[in-house]
Amino acid sequence: MEEFQQILAILFLVFMLYTLYLIFNSRIILKKIEAKRYINKLEKETDFFNEKRLYEIVNETFFTLQKAAVEQRLDIAKEYMTEECYESWSMPLQWALLQNGYVQPHETTLRYCWIVAIEANLEKKDHFWVYIEGYHDKQPFIFNDVSTKEQSLKEKGYWSSIESNAFRECWHFVRKDDHFYLDQMIPYRQMKIRTLKSNISL
Repeated sequence: MEEFQQILAILFLVFMLYTLYLIFNSRIILKKIEAKRYINKLEKETDFFNEKRLYEIVNETFFTLQKAAVEQRLDIAKEYMTEECYESWSMPLQWALLQNGYVQPHETTLRYCWIVAIEANLEKKDHFWVYIEGYHDKQPFIFNDVSTKEQSLKEKGYWSSIESNAFRECWHFVRKDDHFYLDQMIPYRQMKIRTLKSNISL
């Protein structure tokens, strides 16, 4: 009987934690559901917005950036990003390389990857937002001392894993010709989720 009560207590704790997680993430989950409805509509209009293809773009971009950082070959990320985004993304990496000569090798696990807003229009100024959440097994950035430069990077929100192994970010992809490129990487805590909107005007 005592063992049964312990199992019930554990199940109740798991249920409560899961409920708290859903409440805490309810806004982003609702945005995910809304975006999926719009993607389903777009799929009926054109293959360009195929959901599987969009997620392939996101995953390929994400893991290419990880490879670029670990192997210290930053240039391989350029073809996946806009020029402005590349400059922002490469800044903390270049600083870590300058200070230590390397970026800490690490394995990255991507727990969640959700399209949370998408817009398509006749002018082909299409774009979409993605919520990503995951963690590194080791801290990628190791600084010898807390410097003004490091503090500046944190304040600007570059690469949230400067502060911990876990990360939660919103990535913005924009269309140029027939390709999507990563344009912004914003830490989740700095993102105004209510501003994310899906829209179709084809």
